[in-house]
Amino acid sequence: MSTPQPAPNSITIDVLRDLQNASHLKQLLTDNRNAIFGIASELAQFSGQPVSKAAAASPSAQITLQAAANWKTSTGIGFSLNPSAACKVSISTTTTKFPVAKRLDDTATEDIMLGPTTGVVYVNIDLDFDIKGSVSGSGTVSGIGISGKASGSAVATLSYCHPVASEMETAEALRAAFSRLVLPFEPDTALVMPESSLAKVNFDGSLACELDVTYGLGSFKFSAPGVDSAKQSLQVGIEKFTLPSVSVDVGAKATFKYAHTDHFGALIEKTDAQTAFLYVMRSRSDETTGSAGIMVGVSVDGSLGATIDKNALSQAVNRLTGGGGDQVAAEIDDLQNSLTAKANQWLSGKKGDFGLVATLDRQSNRAVLFKLAVDLAHADLTKQSWGQFAAGDLKEAMHIGGVSVLSGSGAVEHVQRSITIDLHFFNLFKFTDVATYFRRTRVEIGPDGSVRFFADIGKEQSVATKNTLKQARLHFVATATGDAAGDPAHAEVDLRLELSATNKRDGANRIADAIGSLPPSRPVQAAQTAMRSFVSANPRGTLTMIVVLTPSAYERLGCSAYTGPHHDIPPALPQEQDQDNWNAFHDAAMRLEDLSFLPLLSYAGWKEFNIACNGITNGVPDREHPGNTQVITPNFSGPNLQSFQPFVVFFYRSSADFMNLCDDLHALAGLVGHINTDSTWDSLLTTLTGMVQNDFDTDWSKSVLRALLQLCGGGPVSIATEPTATTFASTVTLT
Repeated sequence: MSTPQPAPNSITIDVLRDLQNASHLKQLLTDNRNAIFGIASELAQFSGQPVSKAAAASPSAQITLQAAANWKTSTGIGFSLNPSAACKVSISTTTTKFPVAKRLDDTATEDIMLGPTTGVVYVNIDLDFDIKGSVSGSGTVSGIGISGKASGSAVATLSYCHPVASEMETAEALRAAFSRLVLPFEPDTALVMPESSLAKVNFDGSLACELDVTYGLGSFKFSAPGVDSAKQSLQVGIEKFTLPSVSVDVGAKATFKYAHTDHFGALIEKTDAQTAFLYVMRSRSDETTGSAGIMVGVSVDGSLGATIDKNALSQAVNRLTGGGGDQVAAEIDDLQNSLTAKANQWLSGKKGDFGLVATLDRQSNRAVLFKLAVDLAHADLTKQSWGQFAAGDLKEAMHIGGVSVLSGSGAVEHVQRSITIDLHFFNLFKFTDVATYFRRTRVEIGPDGSVRFFADIGKEQSVATKNTLKQARLHFVATATGDAAGDPAHAEVDLRLELSATNKRDGANRIADAIGSLPPSRPVQAAQTAMRSFVSANPRGTLTMIVVLTPSAYERLGCSAYTGPHHDIPPALPQEQDQDNWNAFHDAAMRLEDLSFLPLLSYAGWKEFNIACNGITNGVPDREHPGNTQVITPNFSGPNLQSFQPFVVFFYRSSADFMNLCDDLHALAGLVGHINTDSTWDSLLTTLTGMVQNDFDTDWSKSVLRALLQLCGGGPVSIATEPTATTFASTVTLT
């Protein structure tokens, strides 16, 4: 094949003859000493005219190379260019626009660009280099370094935007731009770039990264027995507390070291002689086909650990709440373990959770991982740091000091939002004096990592109920942050159900199985697999499932109007909703309990059982009253169930408890009539306690959870997991 020659009417640029001696293209050329660029006629027509004439027309022209050429930086990164590569140059009053997402999970982008500036025109060059990484760059998390060109890139590998005086002659302006073009892995890149210039390079590689993070307080959560009381607690919190934000320094710090293998971009912005920034980005989805042969992912470098200053934490909590700081500081060890677990989870990046790679996987735009300030005043430090960056060791580059990460940028901002210390207040609505509230509370670290203040009310104070609530808890939650306190009267209140099993392998596996009533999906299946794997590896560990039902989810929960003889509401609604609730509980028990008699039971059988126990003559069962079970004879349910009679009796009573639970939740959510919240809440606690502390080796609470998920499902589901060495919490949110 013949080598393409520059067209007669093109502008030619001979690398060795036309460029300045300091030029990267001239200094680092290693092959084809006759590297000649040809710029097509779209720009050649402006030869002999001021470049401002070309800028007014905003032309774009193809660039051809006479023969293949190779460049190699002093850091060992090779750049090669073939005559067939797609390259172009344009002239404009601004640099090329590079849209980027400044926040990792933001769908909006901001343009990084320079200009327009009076008297300045930009020559914007795109060269589709092939890149060959250094020896250390393996393209996997086992080694760091630049491994190559972002495969299948739909845009040029390297872009350079050079400012020239608007009166400069066009051909001269083009030669000036090529003369100052930088190969961004050369240590002096930011130093030799002219003021008001941009350069960008796309590459594949594995970067050693480090984040120094100061934790803050993220949100206050207010829990209470019902929607109205949760809103009352939120109102008290807004009146009495100073709502937090992540900027509140609580003396909790951590350093995260990890390796990140991905398709990257580096953009250098030099605004003036004293100011330059290096943006390290995750590539846009159309900048690579993903076929580069690398395994995108994150690997933690050693063990992570958070450190907390007890005094600073205590003072911060007291400053915002007026009390409770000493109680929080007393739980410092558990809190540090929680923060470490959250950091590991943030870095783990499993799809479906809130991890770094999961966030990036949902991002189709370029996303800033780090924005670094370049120290132009200390050239030696800058060169050393840049050399480490080119070697893939961004962590060491920061340690040297030639570049420093800016707070609030990219991954730093995201991890601070994702891994905060949340304070969770239970039953604040009962108190207007916060000093009394904190004297009446106990503190523990919740399975979601929040710091919880518990004030017991009603039956919550009983020993049996307290023990029950360690395994199964239901509560309504309103959330407030410093950025958006919201209107308490219109605040959205979620219903949370939590189940926990410690050193109970079978019980833990049933918790994992409980989400099986949700429609099959990849997140549901992944969460079940992760929970079962944890239980298998940690049979003595603690597995917790937190189910969050938003109002749109729990409003799907219905109940039949209670029509028993002990109630003053006359029969108004048929019993179909009770039957649906009973069937959901029965189906869940069938799935989770290995009890051979369950298939023989039915809602009709329960009605007959309840009517007999209560001596009812009008044929309407009374689910709120179990009646006298002694009247049930051994053959009441037929010969096939005679030997299981005690189990049948117990299940029928438990199924009535579940229907009452649905009724109580329906009432507590404020969906029916005027109710006595305290008595309804105590009724619910009695039901819950009876379901968890029963006489048989079964645990109906798992069946309760599965049935409620079935009854409240139908909308979107999101799942997040937080594993540690001995605990695993899975949060399932239904909307």
